[in-house]
Amino acid sequence: MLRINRFLSLLLLTALLVSACWPWAPSPPNGDWPRPDDDGADRHHDNIDYRVVTSSTADTALDYAWWEHPHDSMQKIVFGGTVWEPSGPLEAIGSIGGCTATLISEFAALSAAHCRSNGATVTFTLPNSRGSIKGTMVHHPLYEVLKWASYDYAVIKFSHSIFKDKNVNAAGLAPLPISQETLRKNDSILLYGYGKFGQEGCSNDPDGRPRWAPVQLAEVDEDWHYKAKQHSAGLCEGDSGGPMLIYDRRWIVAGVNSWTGSPPDSFAKSTYVASDWIKQNSGDPSLPGDTWGHCVLYDTDVDGSYLSFRGNIPSFTGDSSFWDNRTSQVWVKKGFQSTLYDGANYSSQLVMFDGFNGHDCNQFGCLYDLTRSTTNNRASSVKCESALPGETWGHCVLYDRYGDGGYLSTQGDISSFSGEDSFWNNRSSQMWVKRGYTAVLYPSAGYKDNGTGHQREVKRGGYVGNWCNSYGCLHDLVGTEAENTTSSLRCRAD
Repeated sequence: MLRINRFLSLLLLTALLVSACWPWAPSPPNGDWPRPDDDGADRHHDNIDYRVVTSSTADTALDYAWWEHPHDSMQKIVFGGTVWEPSGPLEAIGSIGGCTATLISEFAALSAAHCRSNGATVTFTLPNSRGSIKGTMVHHPLYEVLKWASYDYAVIKFSHSIFKDKNVNAAGLAPLPISQETLRKNDSILLYGYGKFGQEGCSNDPDGRPRWAPVQLAEVDEDWHYKAKQHSAGLCEGDSGGPMLIYDRRWIVAGVNSWTGSPPDSFAKSTYVASDWIKQNSGDPSLPGDTWGHCVLYDTDVDGSYLSFRGNIPSFTGDSSFWDNRTSQVWVKKGFQSTLYDGANYSSQLVMFDGFNGHDCNQFGCLYDLTRSTTNNRASSVKCESALPGETWGHCVLYDRYGDGGYLSTQGDISSFSGEDSFWNNRSSQMWVKRGYTAVLYPSAGYKDNGTGHQREVKRGGYVGNWCNSYGCLHDLVGTEAENTTSSLRCRAD
């Protein structure tokens, strides 16, 4: 039996269909595919001519490509693509010296962990003489354990916003979003990189210009990698860390170029597997860390003061009188929630925040900005309480951190997430387990691992976890093998 805190399945399916990251190949917008630098003004450039290809007219793998290459004399990428001067959204893709990287926020770029050592200082250089910015290479924690075969992800953290760096011309520059959906076999994708190139292989050294090639996905190992295979296009040395792109009304990073097999096999790590970890490591470096207070109030409108506390404040009086109607930002640690009230003694609730489901989050919690809301400078009392569940109906509960904060509660096993539960396939970032029970998370349906040996079952209990109370324990899956990889679940009494 299941209980789901979610809209009717029809509404859920509708929402998924209009999501920005399709789990299948999207239809061409306006009857045609855009170029990587397309601004809607020109559909023809150099030796490339565009056409619409549908499943009814395509008879080869190449026919499914987003555009044709009518001439064989073009320089190859990554050995089979086109050299061009980037403009528009793909100016966010640059190099880090021997590898490629993509700007994914104003504070970070995404690349491959094998490109540099953990903690190394790297220079991220943008195209078109836009300049460069230094950052620190941060590996996914499991890369150090399993190496590149499974978690070849790295975030390059900047010490400040790239938009405020004096060495960068950031006018019109915009980070690219990352996909939180898995792709499917035969989906159309774009390989992109600053690496070696050649007519039939990787014979030429990098020349500082990016190259791209449209190909199809030949293989999708949901929790491990994407494989592209096309005789005329593949990755070369130096393309590592670059994006595997999809297009759905905008360019989206669906994978990170990682390695090559027997030519022309090219492999990328899927971004959705590590999407929560990537997001919590690409935010503002000035976000609070492991604060003493479980909740912190900020006065950004006046002098930047803060009030760090544990527990509840029924009214701002005495030493705290300054804070009456003065809160413009709220920090909440993971495992806690904060409720703001318009009146003293918790009257007239304004808003409630928790440490998991915000937009400006890191590994410690989330910061909420009130300055542009109707709740700015109105709080006269506040509660800071544990956000851990109590006597839940379900013995095990899954949570989706960066989605809508929804949950799925179960008293038994789930052999696959299908039908109205399909939203939860590869979507769990936290797990609640009641005392006396154990949850086993599997990366494949039917209570199986994925057969590669790189993704295995993960067990979590109700007595020991990241945050525990008298009812059970909440487990943070971000940065673990279970982050966004659960496709079946056992929930049983100890």
